[in-house]
Amino acid sequence: SRDELLNHCGGIGNIQITLSDDCRQVTVEDDGRGIPLSIIDENGEYNYVKLFETLFSGCNFDNSFSEETIETIGQNGCGQCVTAETSIFYRATEYKNNIAREVTYHNGCLEREYKEFKSDKEHGTKTEFILDDTVYTDVVFNSEYIRDYIKKIASTSRNINYTFYHKDEIYHFKYVSI
Repeated sequence: SRDELLNHCGGIGNIQITLSDDCRQVTVEDDGRGIPLSIIDENGEYNYVKLFETLFSGCNFDNSFSEETIETIGQNGCGQCVTAETSIFYRATEYKNNIAREVTYHNGCLEREYKEFKSDKEHGTKTEFILDDTVYTDVVFNSEYIRDYIKKIASTSRNINYTFYHKDEIYHFKYVSI
């Protein structure tokens, strides 16, 4: 359950959003259970293929809190798939048990096969991308819009701390009960 996950992660979740100085690259990092890149389905296919290369595909998350339970997730790959396919650079990294698993795409194509390496980070996900200006008419993100959007999301997300980084500025947002 969500409460078990929060307890496993120290009770409070953290999400960091970084907008590059030129307002083109976005990095989102969290300390959740990690996007399931490494899971292999019954056909021998990695989940990252479903998440980033197959539009409208779902996948399964291993529920580490119960050996008998696998959570089936619906269309979670749609937004990630479209972003991966329409970015000049896209990288997703899963952190689980101090192992990082990573895939990198350039111009919508897998650049480097799935790889694993040791990490200091116990669990979480990191996603980085630069949208393709031949697909989108405006690939420069507005930092004020992103900051305000994060503030709105944070106002409805109990137990999650949001931090937005842009240039030399850092903004912290979290749910405040009235």
